[in-house]
Order: sequence, then C-alpha cells, then structure tokens
Amino acid sequence: MAEEKKRVHFSEEQKAAMKQAYDGGLTGSKTSEDELAIERLVVSLGLNRKQVMDFLYSLARKDKEPKARARVKIPTRPTNGWGAFVSHMKKQEPGVESAVIFRRAGEEWRNFSDSKREHWRRTAQENHPFVTPDICDESLKKKAISDKLKAIRKLVDEIGTLGGEALCICHMPNKKPIHFGSEKCQTWLEENPQFSTSLLTHCMGSGSSQREKQEAERREVQAILNKLYASATGNARVPYSSITAGKLAVKLHGPLDLDVTKPPSMMPTAVRQEIILHHRELSMSDTEWISEDRAKPSRLMVMKRLAGLAGELFSSGTMKFLRLRKTNQDHIETLHSQIRGSRGFYDRPIPDHYVIALRTLSSSFQTSELLQLPITQQPESVAPYELHQRESCDLHQRFFNQANVQLRIVQNATSLAPEDLAEHRLVALREFKDDCLVSSSAISLCTQFEVFFMSET
Repeated sequence: MAEEKKRVHFSEEQKAAMKQAYDGGLTGSKTSEDELAIERLVVSLGLNRKQVMDFLYSLARKDKEPKARARVKIPTRPTNGWGAFVSHMKKQEPGVESAVIFRRAGEEWRNFSDSKREHWRRTAQENHPFVTPDICDESLKKKAISDKLKAIRKLVDEIGTLGGEALCICHMPNKKPIHFGSEKCQTWLEENPQFSTSLLTHCMGSGSSQREKQEAERREVQAILNKLYASATGNARVPYSSITAGKLAVKLHGPLDLDVTKPPSMMPTAVRQEIILHHRELSMSDTEWISEDRAKPSRLMVMKRLAGLAGELFSSGTMKFLRLRKTNQDHIETLHSQIRGSRGFYDRPIPDHYVIALRTLSSSFQTSELLQLPITQQPESVAPYELHQRESCDLHQRFFNQANVQLRIVQNATSLAPEDLAEHRLVALREFKDDCLVSSSAISLCTQFEVFFMSET
C-alpha cells in the first residue's frame, strides 16, 4: 500500500504572507516577476516551492463562483385552478395538516363564483408553465428519470441491508421494463425471467394499449421458451434463425405438444396464451440438426411436384377436377405440412407420398374440407410414377403438355371417348375454361394454348 500523503499545516504568519501576495496579484508562475515573488516567499517562509503553489491554487479555487445547478423537473400534468388555490392556502398556513387544508379549500371552492375560479385558472397558467411536458427539456426529463431510478435502487439496497426483501419493476413508455431487487429477489428473478414480464402484464391493466399488452405477452413467452431451451440444451436462447432456415427442430411437450417453428412475435395470440397458461407443465425435447438434403422443400418444389402428379391422379379416375377447384398455394402448403407431419417431421416425403395423401383425401370432399382431415390411411396399392422433367421443353411444347393434362381432366369430367375428344378438343377447352376453372393463371394457359392450336391447324 502506498504511503498516505502527509498534510502540511501552515502557521498564521505563513498564511497571512501568502494571502497578501495573492491579493497583490500573485496567482501562479505566469511571468518572470511571478517566479521571483514565489522564490522570495519560499526563502522568507521556510517552505518549498510546491507548498507555496498549492496554497495559492487553493485560494484561487475558493474565489471561483460555484456553478448553479440546473433545476430538474419531472414532467407532470399542468396545474389547474384548484391546484393553484390549494397551494396558496398551504403557503398561508404552513403548520396545518394537509387533510385540514384540503377540507377547507373544498368548502371555499364550492362557494366560489365563476369569476373567482377563472382568476385561479389564470394564476395557474401564469405561475406554473414549467410543469407542462412541451416546455420541459427532453434532456432534463431523462436526467430526472435517471435520478429517480438511482434513488429507488439505493432505497432497495438499504432495505436489503436492514434484512428485508424488496422487488421493484419499473415500466416507462416506449422502453423495456427495468426490474431489480435485493440479493435474494434478484437471484429469484434470474431463475424465473418470465415472472417480471407476467407481473408487468397484470400491473399494466386496462389503461395500457393493446400493443403494449401484446409486447409484454411476447416477452413473457420468449422468456419461457428460453428457460425451457436452457434446461434441455444448456444454451441461453432459442436460435430462431436456425429454426426458420430449416436447420434446427425444436419441439414442446406437455399439454400443447407442438413444434416451435417461428419466434413468439409471429405466433398466434391463442398459442402464446396457452404457453403462458401451461408453462409449468411444458418441457422441451432435445434438438436435432437437420442436414441440407433433408431440409423442408421450398414452395416452388412442392408446386412442381404436384403439377407433375396431376396427370397420374386424374387418369386413375379416383379424383375429378371439380373436387379440387378451390386449390391454391395456401392449401398446397398446408397439405404439404400435413404430409410431413404424418410421416414425421424429419422425413422428406417422396412424390408418391403426395399421390397417397391426395387419393386418401379425395373421396367426397372439397379441398378446404380435405385439409382438415388427418392422413391416417393409405390405399392398398399405388402405381409407380416418375416426376416429369419439363425444363428442356420449349414454350409451345410446355403449353401443349400442360393442356393435354387439362384435356384428360375434361375427359374424366364429361365421359368423352378419346376419338370424340380429338374432334372436340377446342370446344372442350373453352368449356373447361368458362365453366369450371377459377384460377386466372390456368385461364391464361388455356387462352395461349388456343392461339397455339389455331396456328397449328
């Protein structure tokens, strides 16, 4: 440890001599004359140069005027006439209790005329303009809030020193909630991160906006999932970026039993509320990294597979076009997810799986109804089918191939023989387009094929 600096005690004669030199204009060693004056003091008083300079500097510091501290006011609601009148009565009778002041002020205020009340309203506007949020400087607001938080933290620490336990949750507009407490409470908060956000949700009550409530709910769900993930893997947070990219699978077990496929901000409100309600009963399974060759196929890949399977489906006679006229991309994606779910999340379905699923579900339902049924049964036999490769076809040939698939659909729907279909090809296409088809892209396809057919004939 370094030796403590010894304090120098000057005699009254030494102080008077140096004070006289300071009053004469000696404030430092700025010029050669100042250096000579300092040397005379050193010799005459028996001090060293540093001691003389330190004393002169201390005199200079004492003469400086202290900086006025800026007045900090927390923005509050502007004072009204009633408030100004009560403040006036408190100043008139400072020793009287507040309850007595309020009772007297209320009796007098009720008997005031409109002119007297207007007088106090004007007094409030003239004498209390600094409390309005528009006039209060933004930096002063932040400083005032920061000072209040420090005071609250100090109070919480004092409670802990006295053997008590304290927990504080501060929620400020447009900011994340701040929570802190005594040592025991702080440890408990770290072990139960969802508690602070859950308590905040209840404290906010009906006075908060719906957006604030949803944000608090989202943070609570995120804290619950992070805690479950930490218990299962030892990692602090759920890697949602890896989950959405199809590289990681995370599953919840318990009353919900669902796959975590998106962050809490994108989850439906009902799902978030169920997670909060049953968070004590939930657990999370070990995660498994999915290799690239087993990742979930893209939407384009699914659409290509189903487009290639259309001919085989309708030629078998098990499904007619009218039963799938409501098909759209959302239905395709939902059906695709059901097929994957029935085979296990990690199983990459092959094209035949789509044939099996569609045949199983196509007996007597519309597409929107098919998607609500579980895929639990399969036909006894499935004809092998290979995916068509159309990338090498030119534009006309691609239209021709797709139109042939549609003609086979019309054949099944109208029970036309192949020879009759050859004679009525163009008429059948028009009927198919006008009466049955609802997809704008398919209508465009038929129109383009008609142009191609007319040019060929």
